[in-house]
Amino acid sequence: LVPARNAILALVLFAGCQSQPHGHWAGTWQGDRPDYGGDLHCNVEQINEQQWRAAFTGYCGRFFAYKITMDGRAEGDAVAFGGKQDLGEADGGIYHWTGRIEGDSFHGRYRSEKGKIGTFTMTRQ
Repeated sequence: LVPARNAILALVLFAGCQSQPHGHWAGTWQGDRPDYGGDLHCNVEQINEQQWRAAFTGYCGRFFAYKITMDGRAEGDAVAFGGKQDLGEADGGIYHWTGRIEGDSFHGRYRSEKGKIGTFTMTRQ
């Protein structure tokens, strides 16, 4: 019984130290041109142990809003994400992206199949 209790305690402590993706994030995104970027906001909610739903909003010559599903995995105290999303022909088609949440920082990179690339950096709000 004691070893089982110790194992449960270790799992609780580990889960408490791991970065938690859910919540509101705000920061900026930067595309591959110097004048291509701006404010970025994201609300994240957990779907299950390895998936989160994210709603990104920002401005790119016009207001945009995208909802995506993020697949993630624990990497030490961080959570690493990756995925692919079709934003529609008018918004550049299919994008591949990676991201990492560690503590109160959310950083990522994206690239479209049409050659658009960029990064984003946000902090927990």
